[in-house]
Amino acid sequence: MRVDYKKLNHIADFLTKNRLKLALVESMTAGYFSTVWSLQAESGSFFEGAIVAFTRQVKETLLAVPSSLIETYTTESLIVTESMVMKLRELITADVYLGITGLAYAGDHIHPTAEAGDVFLVLYYNEETLYVPIKAKYNNAADVYMSAFNQSLQYIEEFLQIDTEVE
Repeated sequence: MRVDYKKLNHIADFLTKNRLKLALVESMTAGYFSTVWSLQAESGSFFEGAIVAFTRQVKETLLAVPSSLIETYTTESLIVTESMVMKLRELITADVYLGITGLAYAGDHIHPTAEAGDVFLVLYYNEETLYVPIKAKYNNAADVYMSAFNQSLQYIEEFLQIDTEVE
């Protein structure tokens, strides 16, 4: 599995031409999405930055995610991802925000609401929020990351209403 560079570059062109800025907040992917976006040739014109909040403690302290929210919904959930994105909006000025949490692999403990390959994306743009639960292909964590990234590109295209006719 590979990054869909054609789609990535198409979205980057759209962001650049429309002078839109992108910011990310990541948990499960620990900076993977940000790294791929930063390697895109035009990233300096649209990519504002990212925050990696891998642990519960960082989510609670840096991003002010209420512990009660995590206890009720777990760190891997759409509602916690939304809370992370809303705090990111206070920390980084951008137009398009993307948050991601999920489970890339089966851990030592059984998760009450998610299994390996479950990914939770939240996109925010123009006062609208899109909540996207993804079931990523699971062979290993790398497959989950790659699958989730490529699927996020599809959702970004749709949410921003980018012409999907890639040259």
